[in-house]
Amino acid sequence: MAQNDNLGSTGGTGDLDDEFGVYDVRYYRADFDANPTRPQTHTYEQARTGYQLGHTAAANPSYQGRPYTEVEVELERNYQPQGETRWEHVRDYARRGFEWRTLLGGLAVAAGGWWAGKQLLDAFNEMGEEDEKEYRTHFDTYPSRPATLTYDRARTGYALGHVASRNPAYTGRTFEEVEPEIRRGFTGERAGQYDLLRDFCRYGYERGTSRRASL
Repeated sequence: MAQNDNLGSTGGTGDLDDEFGVYDVRYYRADFDANPTRPQTHTYEQARTGYQLGHTAAANPSYQGRPYTEVEVELERNYQPQGETRWEHVRDYARRGFEWRTLLGGLAVAAGGWWAGKQLLDAFNEMGEEDEKEYRTHFDTYPSRPATLTYDRARTGYALGHVASRNPAYTGRTFEEVEPEIRRGFTGERAGQYDLLRDFCRYGYERGTSRRASL
């Protein structure tokens, strides 16, 4: 897969080059499957085009600090239809890719170190189907979640917490101790979203920590 030349120059992403393939398998495909509102006529191959567009755009220095509503205008203008796949087929997935990569980029800039290196990608490879099932069960049985919150949105919190539990700097530390650093990844227009995802992020962190201790 072609590399995006801009990814290595985002002012803090360090060795976190394109590596879209890791997120393609471990994050975006599961995000697609977990989305209850996506049209049933959409295929993952269509969605993948959108995820990759958003993911790549978020790592482009020219889009740093800009809200997605502005970025989307340019992505749509530059989008080249692929067969039957039109912009309207990939719009929502592009937004999801942009949001996720922006979150990781925010952590890389704010916290640096492990969050800016390839160890983060290795941590994603350790998140498997058993973890996905556990997080889905927790969400379905969690009594105080907002009625409008869907699992695909909550999954961002689970994934972030789970991956954070693999950060060597957090070994032996409680969620409350590392939470301020995790929160720093939510910047700009996403700053207010952390509170919505906090409980799910905590559960992911605590489960990941428990599983790591048992290895």
